[in-house]
Amino acid sequence: MIDLTINQSILKKHKEFILGENKENNNRLYKKLEKSLTEEKNESIKQILLFLINNIENTIVGNIYELERIRSEFCELRDSLHIIGKDRVNLYKKLKIFIKEYEYFYNSPNWNAYAFQQELDITVCPYCNTQYIFNLEYNTGRTRATFDHFFDKTRYPFLAISIYNLVPCCKVCNSDFKGRKETSLTTHYSPYETNISRHITFSKEIYTHQDREISPLESKGRNENIDYVSVILGNNNEFNIKINHINANDNMKKKIKGNKELFFLEEIYNTYHKPYVQDIIIKAYIYNYTYRQQLTNTYSIFNNPEELKSSLIPSFDKDHKTLLGKLTREIIEKETKHFMI
Repeated sequence: MIDLTINQSILKKHKEFILGENKENNNRLYKKLEKSLTEEKNESIKQILLFLINNIENTIVGNIYELERIRSEFCELRDSLHIIGKDRVNLYKKLKIFIKEYEYFYNSPNWNAYAFQQELDITVCPYCNTQYIFNLEYNTGRTRATFDHFFDKTRYPFLAISIYNLVPCCKVCNSDFKGRKETSLTTHYSPYETNISRHITFSKEIYTHQDREISPLESKGRNENIDYVSVILGNNNEFNIKINHINANDNMKKKIKGNKELFFLEEIYNTYHKPYVQDIIIKAYIYNYTYRQQLTNTYSIFNNPEELKSSLIPSFDKDHKTLLGKLTREIIEKETKHFMI
C-alpha cells in the first residue's frame, strides 16, 4: 500500500556488511558458505552451494525482481537435481548460515536493523498504513519495527539477509496475519515494487439493501431503509470502505487481491476507521469553497485556496510517515467533491 525505496547509501552499507571486510572473516556468511562448498561430498548439494556463491551479490543487494529470479532458479535447480529426503534436510541445515547472518544483523555494530529502518525513513506500516512502527532508543533499551521476509526465510533461508526481502512493518501484519504463509511476486505485491501504490485506491460505497457490511465480525443485518443523505454528509456509517485497483493488468489485480486478503485490509479499515472517514467528510463540508476563500483572505500564510487545500490533504510523498495518509487523501479527493473542495 506504501511504496518503499532503498537508496544507494543503504545498498552500499548492506553490501559492505556482507561482502566488505567481513568477506574474509571465518565467522561470517561468505567464508562459511565457501567452507560448506569445500567440505560437501554430495555433488548435487555442491551445485546448489556454487549457484548461491555465484549469485551472492545479487542475493544480498539485488532488487525484489532479482530475488524472485534467484528464488525461482534455486527451486528449479534443487528439483532438477532431485534433492529430496535426507539430502534436502542436509541442504537446508547448511543454508541456516544465512539466517544466522540475519540474526547478527539485529544488533551488529554500525550497520544493523535499527540503522536500516532509520535510513529507510519510514514510521508507518507499509502493508496496512494503520499502525506506527517506531524506531526509538531510550535509557533502558530500544525498539524498532518487526521485519517481514516477503520470501519466507524458512522456505528460502538463502534470502534471509537480502535487503529487498526485509520489509519493516507492524507486528499485526507480520506475525498475526502473514506468519509463515508463502508469498511471491505472482500472488502478492511487495512494497519494494515500482509504483505499486499507484494501482491501489480507496473509495466509500454506500450499502444497498442486498449488500453486507465488510467486517471480520458476523453480520448482524442492516436496515434496508438507508438514509443516503446522512451517509453522504458523514452522519451515518452505512457504507463500506473499499480497496480497489486502478489501471492494473490481470497480474497486478491478482497481487492486490492477495495482499488485501492476506492482511485483512478491508476488514481492518471497516472495523476501526469508519468514524475517521465520517470525520473527514464532515470537515470537508465545513471547509467548503466559501469558507476556504475566507480563510485565504484572512490569513496571509495561504497565498491562495489551493495552498489551504494542500495543507488539509496529505501528500503522496508523505505516506511513509502519515498514518492513514492514503485513505485520507483519496477519500477527500473522491468523496468530498460534493462540497467543492
